Amino acid sequence: MTEKRLSHLLILHMHMERTAALRLEDIIKKFVGRTAERVATLIGPVKLVYIFDNHAQSW
Repeated sequence: MTEKRLSHLLILHMHMERTAALRLEDIIKKFVGRTAERVATLIGPVKLVYIFDNHAQSW
């Protein structure tokens, strides 16, 4: 793991109270939705299904 990546992990750890409140689903949607290529590659013809807290949530 590179020093840059470790630095990012350290920042997340130092701000654990704030990062714990983040919703992973929202972050994934924002990341995927930024470019048409990501949408086509990651969503494509099928719906993405993620499992959070032992239940499936479909987008």
